Amino acid sequence: MLSKYLIQTTLETAKRINNIDSAVLEAGGIVSANTFMPEKDILSKATEEFSNLTSDKSCYSDEYLKIYLIESPNGFKRALLIIGEVPDNLCITLLEQIKQFCELYECTDGRDTFVKRLLKRELPNRDISSECAKYGFAPLSKRGIALIYMNGSDLESMYHIFKKIWCTSDDRYICAMEDVLVIIGDTKEENDFYRDVEFFLYATEDEYACSYERTVSGRCSIGTDELILSYEEARAVGKCCKSLGIKKKYISYDEPGVELIISETPERICRLFLERTIDPKVFELLDNELNTTIDCFFANSLNTSETAKQLFVHRNTLIYRLNKISGITGLDIKKFEDAVGFKLAKLIYMRLSESKTLGG
Repeated sequence: MLSKYLIQTTLETAKRINNIDSAVLEAGGIVSANTFMPEKDILSKATEEFSNLTSDKSCYSDEYLKIYLIESPNGFKRALLIIGEVPDNLCITLLEQIKQFCELYECTDGRDTFVKRLLKRELPNRDISSECAKYGFAPLSKRGIALIYMNGSDLESMYHIFKKIWCTSDDRYICAMEDVLVIIGDTKEENDFYRDVEFFLYATEDEYACSYERTVSGRCSIGTDELILSYEEARAVGKCCKSLGIKKKYISYDEPGVELIISETPERICRLFLERTIDPKVFELLDNELNTTIDCFFANSLNTSETAKQLFVHRNTLIYRLNKISGITGLDIKKFEDAVGFKLAKLIYMRLSESKTLGG
């Protein structure tokens, strides 16, 4: 983006003319522009002092280090870091220049804020067209969307890292929504977008030691209405995975079926169904071998021959296991009706166990 280029160029110009070593820090100590790379102890101290700066105390200074707070209109904080003995007038001049370009940088943050408000249905319908035009958001473009749930990472810090790497063109967007990062991009083919996302996640996870809980890919959409529905659908899938304790790291919007219904069913109804179908304690009696057998049997649509082949066991061994499961659960999952009942009961058991309301 032009604004980020101008910030970097301004720092380099100050270095060339006045021999000033400086850097711009984002939240979490992320260096977004610099003429030098701070050593670990300096960066650690700068990050700590940066976090203590406020509107009332917007500057930190010692013999070697000067840190100036740069506050953004929409809540984000940055800081200008200067090392060495630099006259105050040169520091202030550089600070004012960087502030101006950071305001320009906020224009891109404004695009992300626009997308955030759009997805949350906070924009009045009468304003959507004008806002789309203002931020260059072509209303009829085909777009992909993905939700990245972070695992113990600072969402704001990761937002800045991802913004720097993902938003390399004007048709890509990112915004932070509570516990999730939403990335959007124009695409001609659905697979192209998700391939880009997969590569992007692999690269950031490796380079920045990010930890993702899961990534949900939404359906490609055309138009703002479809984009909002695609986001809400992907959000529901993310909620479903959390409520049922599904550990899959990458999941598509179209993978959950009955799981999505179970996750949205009131817990009171879930408990009533479980009480009349199966004793929840039987799930604790099923060992890994039997659970693997059940999962494979269901994945093969109750086909015993195909299940035995995939489990590398004789068909008679499989029948023995299925009969053993029937003896424990009281349900013969070789029969369609009992298989459906067991599947639903197990999903409900997983949901209630995850929410710790099984005995409620």
